[in-house]
Amino acid sequence: MFREEEIDIERQFDPYRHWINGNPENDQYWHHQAQEGQALLVMDALRDLMGAGVTYSARVDAGTPHTHLRFGVARRAKALWGALRSLHANVPPDRAAPMNHDEVEVVSRDLNVIYINIRGLLDNLAWAVVHQFGTGATKQIAPVQIGLFRRTLSQDDNLSPLAETLAEYQQWDRDISERRDPAAHRIPLSVAPSVLDEAAQAEWNRLKAEYDAVFAAAIAAASDRRADVDQSFARVSEAHARLQSVGRFLPWFGHDYAERQNPIYPTVPQDLAMMLKVSARVFTFMDERLAA
Repeated sequence: MFREEEIDIERQFDPYRHWINGNPENDQYWHHQAQEGQALLVMDALRDLMGAGVTYSARVDAGTPHTHLRFGVARRAKALWGALRSLHANVPPDRAAPMNHDEVEVVSRDLNVIYINIRGLLDNLAWAVVHQFGTGATKQIAPVQIGLFRRTLSQDDNLSPLAETLAEYQQWDRDISERRDPAAHRIPLSVAPSVLDEAAQAEWNRLKAEYDAVFAAAIAAASDRRADVDQSFARVSEAHARLQSVGRFLPWFGHDYAERQNPIYPTVPQDLAMMLKVSARVFTFMDERLAA
């Protein structure tokens, strides 16, 4: 599998530090290069995690540990791999072109798939280690108390070494909860198709008036059953496409436009990288116990 330091965003800047000089226009290009490199490495690591889920499921007990590794970790890793590939295809680090409505829906779906499954995969790992290595008492606790960053691990002598090695990720676990929990229980994550400055707003208003006019004409053509109805609705589609092309896309996401937004890069690949690092620590813990 990957080495932890390879997939961290700071490592991706190493080849470009010589050219980063504090000039925003110059530095943005190198930041995009680093972000692109991390996204590709994380994709590869997620593919490896799929295989790891299946491989480790064959080494643990049948039942809960096997199920959570093979059908939890492996499946979620595949969902994350597919969602990141789709997100990256639609939103490369340097994208500035406005999004159309279909693209917004796809990107929103990918973001929610990613954040819901990051948490789900961590929980699958927790269930696997608790039911493979935990004491009898720990295995009987309420399901809601099982988690890699809950006191369940630190209070179990068999699992406390894992809790210690994961302690440095406690703050990240709290950060990821801010992005995941509202998406799962309240407001889904999304992106804005574009932002408009004063000039773009004026152009949008002009095109919106044009769109309203051709739409009204198309409805009239349909009502009158005129022969040019198909051409009329084709003009509506063209006007709608022009309307969606105004402005500039900013790669930020959030639950509500009134709250703090997060940059897609490096936030999303870095959150996945952190999940992968936690997974690697769990597998190392499992290797040591399974080999004993």
